[in-house]
Amino acid sequence: MHASIISAVRYAASALVFTLAMAQAAHAEPATKESLQRYFAIARFEQKNAAEVEAMLALDAREWQNEQDAAYKATLKARFERMAAITREYLGWNVIEPITLGSYQAVLQESEVQALIAEAQSPRGQVYIDKVGPALLKQPAAVAAHLARRVEEIRIRVLDNLPPAPVTPPAPPTPKEALAQKLMLNWPGAREEFTSNMAGVEARAHDLFSTTENKDLADIAVEIRRYATALRTEITFEEVSAIEARMMAAELSEADIAGLIEDQNDPVRAAQRARLELAEARLVEDMLVSPQIVEMKKRLEKAYFAEYDTAPARAAPAGKARPAKKIRSPARTGR
Repeated sequence: MHASIISAVRYAASALVFTLAMAQAAHAEPATKESLQRYFAIARFEQKNAAEVEAMLALDAREWQNEQDAAYKATLKARFERMAAITREYLGWNVIEPITLGSYQAVLQESEVQALIAEAQSPRGQVYIDKVGPALLKQPAAVAAHLARRVEEIRIRVLDNLPPAPVTPPAPPTPKEALAQKLMLNWPGAREEFTSNMAGVEARAHDLFSTTENKDLADIAVEIRRYATALRTEITFEEVSAIEARMMAAELSEADIAGLIEDQNDPVRAAQRARLELAEARLVEDMLVSPQIVEMKKRLEKAYFAEYDTAPARAAPAGKARPAKKIRSPARTGR
């Protein structure tokens, strides 16, 4: 009991000190270009940017790689290669760095950047840079493959009006995997983001054909809504986090994972992450309106439909056509 009280007092004191520091920072000088560039170099933003772009393209490549029709597969591959070349050109660090500098300078103070530099140079910071970042980049493909299977299972069952299949319990986690599950289940903002995304899927489905008077469309809409509700209720944050935890456990030591859990519970680091999230949010906003990214979106749209402008082509099979690439900040490494 005595130790718990002392820990609580220390936690409150740390939070108070950091809050006072943030209030003082409002009168401090904005972050300098030189300090931010030093932070970007230490945290390896350029390398992370390139790796995240390639990870994003690897997910997009699955469309042509999974196509069974040889002729249409060639069309999809050519389209992907055109769009990938444009993406690499416009999301290269030489384009992204000036935008990132402006976004971060608009949010962060010089003292905050110095604290970020110190954190990046610390043993804990090096774990994030050397191990956590690369591990996180491997997760989307594995999660996407799992979700593709689950989505198809649910789709077939809903269409056939079958009850949910019995869930086969997963193999018990190893001690390190259990520790990693604790880490991923409590990853800052992850549960809220997952819940919001799944709720958005259901909401969009319920809006579909909501005002139609066409009976056939109305019947289709009912099926789509049942399907979307099943997705939201049956696919859980816990099952996704379990996949991520196994991958994290494969990359990190138990000591690394324990250190990251401690980091999650550090109020000073929590406040620091909140400031970084504000900078990242500003970066996304600035990217979407930057002339380079606006031009990239136009070129991607043109590249997507290029084969239709030059020669007759087979129409995309149902479900294959996609909108232009969603633009996101490639500088992020957290989830």
